[in-house]
Amino acid sequence: MPKLYYKDINQESKNIVLLIHGLGVNSESWRFQTKDLVKAGYRVIAVDLEGFGASNLASKSVSIIKSVLDIDNIINDHNFTNITIIGLSLGGVIALQYAITFPEKVTKLIVINALAKLPKEKLSQKLYIFFRLLL
Repeated sequence: MPKLYYKDINQESKNIVLLIHGLGVNSESWRFQTKDLVKAGYRVIAVDLEGFGASNLASKSVSIIKSVLDIDNIINDHNFTNITIIGLSLGGVIALQYAITFPEKVTKLIVINALAKLPKEKLSQKLYIFFRLLL
């Protein structure tokens, strides 16, 4: 498992919110929300998924399940329980899969602009996914 970079802000708080970014960005994309979440009393964990931001690409293949397990390593390292997970786009897919895989660790789940299943029936859908992955 690769070691993911993550920001850990307001470590005194017991209210954990984990932020998972979308495709083509990194944890810095949450910078405006982070300020308000800290003001609201949350401890904010904002990860850079493998191959994004400060997390290098350590594997030949990356998958939703692999990303879930990478994030679970962070959660286990800190013994976090009862976390709120917020995921945007690709991060929403990962957040949804995390909640399905580890429901006992998640108190709240917020999924923004994400798909539960990637559509691949039409050529236009396959091309859309291909170009998004290129980003």
